[in-house]
Amino acid sequence: MLAFGWLPLLVSLAVASPAPVQPSPLHEIGQDHALPGACGPLVVHANAAIAAQERERQWLDRTIARLRSLDVEGNALNRRGAISDLTRLADELHVNAERGDDELRRLGEAAGRMPEQAHRENLRLFSEALQSAFADERRTADDLAALTLYLEHFEIRGTDLDTPDMAHVAAADPLQRVPTNDPPAAGPLVSPYQTAGSPNRMARAAATDFSGRLLKISAAESRAALHGDDAVTGCS
Repeated sequence: MLAFGWLPLLVSLAVASPAPVQPSPLHEIGQDHALPGACGPLVVHANAAIAAQERERQWLDRTIARLRSLDVEGNALNRRGAISDLTRLADELHVNAERGDDELRRLGEAAGRMPEQAHRENLRLFSEALQSAFADERRTADDLAALTLYLEHFEIRGTDLDTPDMAHVAAADPLQRVPTNDPPAAGPLVSPYQTAGSPNRMARAAATDFSGRLLKISAAESRAALHGDDAVTGCS
């Protein structure tokens, strides 16, 4: 029996391995554009935003793969591991999206210090495209976090998560506080995918939804890629 004790670990690692990342049309802006003066900051912040989006694509691919392989209906160890994975993935998606938005803000500030240039329109189109991608990814992170919270408390409260329990009553009335593992917020727990049925089906529904969003994100990446080089070409 001990000889096979490592098998569950190998299976877990195989399941958790990220799916192959789909090719992104984005590419780093060439170093030939990294000229001194005002042009340099544009290249630095544009490439930092591109790098943030490429990381987002990788985390989103991993999220979709993990949701497709998720099993929160089995033993407690698998369930806790799955919920921990989803929590980390939601955090990474949100943090990278915020980082990308921050780089786009810095890019806009750097462009604002420059005299009017012919490439300004390309810079706007590049930024708007990536802003759209980051917005979709933040929404994905929020939906994933909501799903994770729902799944985390599904077993504690059973399938009737639309009815507030004592923890929610206690949150509204401190005099009725009771020891609980439920979240402190009042009101029912909700998830965009709760109508799918069982917890595992909710995870598969989320994976399908996120895959559809990935198509929209890819289109935004393509728009950004069309204008990336031209956004900094000719600045001085």
